[in-house]
Amino acid sequence: VLALLTVFSSSSCGLDIRPSNKPVRIPPGETVDDTLVVAAESVTVDGTVTGDLIAFVRQVTIRGAVKGNVISFARQIDVEGTVEGSIIGFGQSLETRGQVGRNVYAFGQSADIARGGRVGENVAIFASESDIEGTIGKDAYARVGSMNLSESARINGALTARVNRAENVRIAPGAAIGRTDIRTARPARSR
Repeated sequence: VLALLTVFSSSSCGLDIRPSNKPVRIPPGETVDDTLVVAAESVTVDGTVTGDLIAFVRQVTIRGAVKGNVISFARQIDVEGTVEGSIIGFGQSLETRGQVGRNVYAFGQSADIARGGRVGENVAIFASESDIEGTIGKDAYARVGSMNLSESARINGALTARVNRAENVRIAPGAAIGRTDIRTARPARSR
């Protein structure tokens, strides 16, 4: 854990470590002027975290702002507010309806960019399923069981998808994608 904090934390901020067996909440109007490390039932950010948010919880909810990165090991990660850096999320589900300034790296059962959600740069998804309805500023890479892109989906760069069957990627008419590269996974050779 200490190595993770050293690698990902902004050097300009201190650490605010909050272990708890109860939910941790940063209410509207409150500012945590450090990197916030939470080991608890859940964390909800309705205020502002000026550094990174590192969370070992069941649920992360961001309705306020995180000025740095979000690194989370959680069952569910919901971003309705703003993350100015990147999100690295390990969990059952990750959904962003908010704004992510840089990148999203999602590892889990489902990873979704909802309508109105915006990722400024790249997205990498390793999940069973993914729905893209929002905007990705650059490229999207997905290694998924299935992927749906709605008519509101916008990927300004390339969509690279690796799936078991090509029909597992559904792109709605009206979705705007710079270019696509959809390939099926090759079965391992038997010896």
